[in-house]
Amino acid sequence: MQLHALRTAALLYTEGTLTGEDAARYVGTSPENWHAYCRAHGVELPEAAGPTDERAA
Repeated sequence: MQLHALRTAALLYTEGTLTGEDAARYVGTSPENWHAYCRAHGVELPEAAGPTDERAA
């Protein structure tokens, strides 16, 4: 179930529905570890993902 939640969060993050912070909290990790957490579980995120305002920051 945890991997399913991670894949769902990653998809919503990639589509721009969730911020990295929201996606991290959804799966129970800290926002600072979101990308590393995904990589550790075999989920690769594209470079330009997340809501537009987050990409600009």
